[in-house]
Amino acid sequence: MRSLPKIWILAEYWATSTTLEVAQNAFLESGAIGIECDDGLGPEGQKKYPDDQIKILAYFEPAPDLENIVEQQLKNFFGNCGLSYAPIKWSQFLEEDWQANFVKSCTTFMVKPNIFIVPSFEIDEFKKNPRGSLYIEMDPENAFGTGKHQTTQLCLKNIYEIMSADPKSKGWDALDIGTGSGILAILMKKLGIKHVLGTETDNDALITASQNAKKNNVDIDWLHVDEEYIYPKDHYDLVVANILAPVLIHMADNIFASCKKHGSIILSGILLELAQGVIKVYQGLGARFIRQDQKDDWCSLIFGVD
Repeated sequence: MRSLPKIWILAEYWATSTTLEVAQNAFLESGAIGIECDDGLGPEGQKKYPDDQIKILAYFEPAPDLENIVEQQLKNFFGNCGLSYAPIKWSQFLEEDWQANFVKSCTTFMVKPNIFIVPSFEIDEFKKNPRGSLYIEMDPENAFGTGKHQTTQLCLKNIYEIMSADPKSKGWDALDIGTGSGILAILMKKLGIKHVLGTETDNDALITASQNAKKNNVDIDWLHVDEEYIYPKDHYDLVVANILAPVLIHMADNIFASCKKHGSIILSGILLELAQGVIKVYQGLGARFIRQDQKDDWCSLIFGVD
């Protein structure tokens, strides 16, 4: 006898470029098994939604008191960032409907300068007609970081630029804190870094990251850590942390100490209005502020360690 199709719970949320990553992280921390983001831009740039309106669809397995738990998580995340949040629209749907719609949201795209992010169902066609030699096979999974968000794109760009500027970068050790999908660690390895460690507090994210590394034929070390884990001092040539500003400030001593002299630190997940606070904390530890990169309302910060 054919089993009944599984029922899933859908949370629909309208974000802006300012609130997108905060909402994504809140949904993932609440147990979302997948997230779609739709900025409403058609292939020719036509808009389906009002300016700066981004639809988030977060998918959950049914669970007791799910709606209250997720809404409280959203409230906490937004409150920590000094932001206000909108109501969530809840609904139910069948598994086959989700799978069909989820695939429709994925397509190959480019991150500057010339890094292509390719979903698995398009990888064969991409390899037949490659648009560039540097590509990462990446599908939306139960982990943040498929390359579409501004902060992830800034990190990918910054990693590429820093490594391209130093002929010795292939001998480096690198650390990706809060690796999520593993996309940043995968890029570092694809660019030739000798040893890359990706760390996470979320075991499910590490499983996804490991699977993504295998898809991309790269060898990366993964480590589950708690929030107070202490990284080895003076150990890494490149340290990347794409988290959120309050966490970057909380971890500042730990992140700064882990970087070798003459190494580089890339911090992202930072709203523009919070950037100066992060810069001040890291400069106070002795980091040399190099530059700030911006995309919409988000930025990344690059520091050197002398």
